[in-house]
Amino acid sequence: MPGLLAFIFGFLAFRSRVTGVYLSIITQAMTYALLLAFFRNDMSFGGNNGLTDFKDILGQSDLRPQHARRVLFAASAIALALAVLA
Repeated sequence: MPGLLAFIFGFLAFRSRVTGVYLSIITQAMTYALLLAFFRNDMSFGGNNGLTDFKDILGQSDLRPQHARRVLFAASAIALALAVLA
């Protein structure tokens, strides 16, 4: 979500050729507005704690057993390694 918002803002800012002090002011205002929106949990992303309290994946798989956590850790490590190689 932050990457998409940054892309939209960057596209609009560079398309209109805003530079200098004006770009700085707009960037700071956008950062503060999005900080308030995300941290006050207006967008349901979990506030500053992130997404928490997962007990299952799409209602199917229970995440409480230790083997499920190991599988998720391994999948995350593999995804990270593939991203670094790419």
